[in-house]
Amino acid sequence: MQDQKQTKLSENLTVKVIDAKGLDGCKFLFETSDGRRMQPINLDPTLEQDGLKLEVQVEPTQGMMSICMAGPMVKVLSAKKL
Repeated sequence: MQDQKQTKLSENLTVKVIDAKGLDGCKFLFETSDGRRMQPINLDPTLEQDGLKLEVQVEPTQGMMSICMAGPMVKVLSAKKL
């Protein structure tokens, strides 16, 4: 049985951008209101602002690995500032 909090095929979320550069191998993360964290692989550099709230559409990546172990890696399909 799969974890119910796993990122679905494609998902629309409201997230807060977290500057996680202090964690080994991490850059910026997304954090949802329920505490889920994920690593965006293609976040627009203009949106790399700690605390910025976004509405995003993401999908999980396939066959990619990262040394940042703060959450699953996701591809950003769209992002809008709130």
